[in-house]
Amino acid sequence: MSDLKVTTRDAQHLAEVALLGEQIAAQCGFALDEVQQRGLFAALHERAASLQLEITAYIAQASTAPAERQRLIELIVNHETYFLRNQPQIRALRDVLLPEIASRLPPDQPIRIWSAGCATGEEAYTLAISACEALGAAASRVLVLGTDLSDAALARARAGLYRGRSLQHIDAQRLQRFFTVVGDDYQVSAELQARVRFEQHNLLDPSPPSLGRPHVIVCQNVMIYFADAPRRALLARFHELLPEDGLLLLGFSETLWNVFDGFAVREVAGAFVYQRRAASRPSAPQAELYRRSSGAAPQGPKQRCGPIPTPAPATPPDLLAGARAHADRGDLEAAALVVQRALADDEMSAVGYLLLGTIQLRQGLLEAAATTLDRARYLDSAAPAPSFHLADVYRRTGRRAAAQRECRATLRKLEAFAPDAEIDGVTADWLRAACLAWIDDLHAAEAGL
Repeated sequence: MSDLKVTTRDAQHLAEVALLGEQIAAQCGFALDEVQQRGLFAALHERAASLQLEITAYIAQASTAPAERQRLIELIVNHETYFLRNQPQIRALRDVLLPEIASRLPPDQPIRIWSAGCATGEEAYTLAISACEALGAAASRVLVLGTDLSDAALARARAGLYRGRSLQHIDAQRLQRFFTVVGDDYQVSAELQARVRFEQHNLLDPSPPSLGRPHVIVCQNVMIYFADAPRRALLARFHELLPEDGLLLLGFSETLWNVFDGFAVREVAGAFVYQRRAASRPSAPQAELYRRSSGAAPQGPKQRCGPIPTPAPATPPDLLAGARAHADRGDLEAAALVVQRALADDEMSAVGYLLLGTIQLRQGLLEAAATTLDRARYLDSAAPAPSFHLADVYRRTGRRAAAQRECRATLRKLEAFAPDAEIDGVTADWLRAACLAWIDDLHAAEAGL
């Protein structure tokens, strides 16, 4: 937390809170970014006040009590979600994937879906809605398990009462079929509740024994909070748990590119999903991308904010390729030093600044990343990637207007690209969908929904 901006009253506790942050990361896998670190200080003061403790005494207590750290985690983690959040994936699941799974399984075999990190339950119930719409009476075969670290979020999920922004994408027909009015809220129907159950679960732990072997794992906007090592370990567990051709559905802004190659990307009805394959080998598009970079398949960690760009020919190309190799192995400090050497030789290298900015983003140096990516955008004003990563920096630091501006700038720049054009390891359509999802979330946050 050395770069954390704190108040005068908190400065004296910086070392203790940094240690506590490391304990939280070890407990739940989350690598706290700048916004969450500020949230941690706020949570510390809130819990200390509720327990009538001095902040120093409370930090000491939380450092030795996993249950108290769990309460802090619940205060700093964002549980915001809503029904039908990733609509392209929901359409793909309803129209293609669930009927496909049902057709290849014996009619008496359950179809198991795991909503991993389900927050307050909207995602799990959305999966049940999709099953009912896709399979009709045969939806009784579908079993959805929603798990989350937060007991408070799960209590709301089990209650099944929703209002406001949670229902923003539920049309009148679905509202009438799947919900009942209860005062100012809408209660999910018995039909949905029969398909869904909830359990508390830490994704760092082995999968819940009650889960069985799922055919679909949905884990959206969860791994963006994870540090590199637990993220890779979780993906390995998902891969081991899923059957051959099992499906993994991630959020708009998440990708397995340069993270884990046990899944093949599959496009279904305009959405991208990951399908398990038995052997860990690059799919054809990834293999081509590997050949275009350093010639070796990267083995490094996932980047939190989209892929680190493959260095295009630049001055000097060997240094940038070397920096990319360091980043792929997770040695971000070495990668940043090598890029800075390259930029010393060519201070007008847009790709160098873009590479450095994405490395800084992975390091959690958000203000530095903003400055560096702004330089990359200036040097290559037509490239979508700098604006895309800037949008991510701004939304993570609470600068909503700036984030929306860069999302719109990215969308304008993407007009010059075909939907399937590859940009730094992902398609233009993937970047477009991520920007639209971010804009939607930012508008809703401004409205206080």
